[in-house]
Amino acid sequence: MSSRIQLSKKLLLINSASSVLRRILYASVLIWLNQYLLRRIGAAEYSLYPLVVGVMFFVPLLSLFLTAGLGRFVTEAYALGDDDRVTRIVSTMTVPLVVLAGLCLVGGLLFAWHIGHMLTIPPGRLWDARIMLGLLVCCSALRLPLVPFTFGLYVKQRFVLQNLVGLGVEVVKMALLFVLLFGVSTRVLWVVVAEVIAQSLSSVVMVAISVRSVPALRFVFRKIEWGTARQIMGFGGWSLVINSASSAQRILDPLFLNKLAMLTDVTSYHIATMPVRHIHSFAAVATAPLLPQLIAMHATGRQEQMRRLYLRGGRYGLWVVLCVTLPAIAYCRELITLYLGAEYIETAFVMVLTLLTTMWGFSNWMLSQLCQAKDQMRPIAVRLALLQVVRILLILYFVGWLNLGALGLAGAGLIAAAATASVNVPLGWRLVQVEAGQWFREVMVKGSIPGAVAMLVWGGLEIVRPPSTWTSLGLYVGAGLVVYLAVLVLYSFDAYDRTQIREIVGGLVRGCRRLQSKSGPLPIVSNGSGSD
Repeated sequence: MSSRIQLSKKLLLINSASSVLRRILYASVLIWLNQYLLRRIGAAEYSLYPLVVGVMFFVPLLSLFLTAGLGRFVTEAYALGDDDRVTRIVSTMTVPLVVLAGLCLVGGLLFAWHIGHMLTIPPGRLWDARIMLGLLVCCSALRLPLVPFTFGLYVKQRFVLQNLVGLGVEVVKMALLFVLLFGVSTRVLWVVVAEVIAQSLSSVVMVAISVRSVPALRFVFRKIEWGTARQIMGFGGWSLVINSASSAQRILDPLFLNKLAMLTDVTSYHIATMPVRHIHSFAAVATAPLLPQLIAMHATGRQEQMRRLYLRGGRYGLWVVLCVTLPAIAYCRELITLYLGAEYIETAFVMVLTLLTTMWGFSNWMLSQLCQAKDQMRPIAVRLALLQVVRILLILYFVGWLNLGALGLAGAGLIAAAATASVNVPLGWRLVQVEAGQWFREVMVKGSIPGAVAMLVWGGLEIVRPPSTWTSLGLYVGAGLVVYLAVLVLYSFDAYDRTQIREIVGGLVRGCRRLQSKSGPLPIVSNGSGSD
């Protein structure tokens, strides 16, 4: 069956690369910002930011019931050429989103006013907390009704343009931050002010470009069809369960620490989990362009292609995450000491536990996208919900009963992550109909060997002479990465991988040659004297 959605590896790589570059800029600014603020305002005031951001995660989480199915069903309708169904979906879902936006606005502003009764706020910072949360609530209420109109670039896989828009918005946010922090005062409040302005601008620009790209994304009152709403909300209901479980860590963890530990634990955990958050964010933006193609594969019956992609994707996921997490684990103490100072050394051990949590999930990272593409949300939703209950009980024991603070919270997350992997990996096998032995050989063995060998280098260098400067740390990490890449090429790559690498390198070489041939030699300009 034909599809209007192009299934192209080249397009996927271009889209993913543009998404990663945009995320690199965002992460770089955030890394600098965290260090700058912590050195000037202290951990207590800084704890306001993760607190209000954690509270605000409830808004997009609740809206998933209405929004989670939009991308999936709009993409499917567009792939099959059904523009009328695209309009019906957008028209139908806009109405409940307007209602939800009004409820969030009223409830969120009430919570912001009474935030001092709900959470532990540092002395003298109550009004800062109210303003920060109030601004975020207003921004979310504005953006919610616009969501159905923002999928034009997504379904057409024009992620490069989408990321260029995002890049422009990030530049605006950076400029605002510099003006406010250096021109007004050093306060965590300005981070939220800049974020709200940038997000509002992003929504308006994306709607304008999206609707122009796909004219079927429009509101037509007579196209409202509540049967369509039931189908999308059924998908969204299970998505809500999944994201409630997977987002509980980001939402509830600062609240648990705020009530059961000290404010310094909130800051310590926020900094320690920063690498993990960036890894997941990079993975999300890099793999987002894959979902429209998976939906098109399922809609047109290309199951064998999905199975091959699942195995190869799991192996690639391990290769990428291990070359990042293993050196961070080996040099965790040096990283934190150089970044923040020796007084935050406990943060290093929390970071190790959270990085171990991340490593296990990347062998099966495509599971969520497979469930969305195949409209099989219930199995993963039930598993994640039950496991999240186990995680919360572990947190109450480690943090509330044993008073282990941020370290106890990270330990509870590690145990829960191991249990999650044990039940989710077999689900991935079933969805693509792959044997356990084949998955173990092609994903786990080939995916883990390069990291295991490189870890011997990193660990050995740490034992012989721990790095004391950023330069020596970079050299140590680079030495291990050389070994990592050597084992990867000589052992883990198969014939297909080598062919793809040759094609990519060859394409880059040909592109450089074309640029050189177009530029040509520089013209010789006479000086008018008649001599050479």
